[in-house]
Amino acid sequence: GKSTTIKMLTWILAPTSWEINVLWFNPSKDREKLVYIIWAVFGQTSRLWYHLTAKDTFLLFSKIFDVSLSIYEKRINYLIKEFEIQDFLNTPVRKLSLWQRMRCEVVASLIHSPKVLFLDEPTIWLDMIAKEKLRDVINKINLEENTTIFLTSHDIWDIEEICDRVVIIN
Repeated sequence: GKSTTIKMLTWILAPTSWEINVLWFNPSKDREKLVYIIWAVFGQTSRLWYHLTAKDTFLLFSKIFDVSLSIYEKRINYLIKEFEIQDFLNTPVRKLSLWQRMRCEVVASLIHSPKVLFLDEPTIWLDMIAKEKLRDVINKINLEENTTIFLTSHDIWDIEEICDRVVIIN
């Protein structure tokens, strides 16, 4: 139910009944407008380009989301510093460790400064130190940029450290 909910909110799946609104947009009717202000990171699915370097993938996403070069450069430098990814920016995505890839997934998701960031099990398979770092940066982005974080997790520490409000899906 958790992943399916995110997929409906981001129009990867269509709801079979009722209507959904995200930031006053109906994902089924306003998908082209909505994709410019949201992003989803799925812990078990990569949106990074497998054969490109992380750096090239970020630049590609900036073009897809019409982020000007000056804004992109400022943004990517900030994200590289926050996520501590400078050491593997020029490594092909296929050669990144899980922790490196997950950091790059979240960086890619933030290039266009989304208003809502959907995170579906972002810390799955990560060790405790990696989880803590990811939580810290997500919280910082939330506070500094007022980005809404929509998180699904089985990890109670993720929920306690990131969430102000909780919905339990049984």
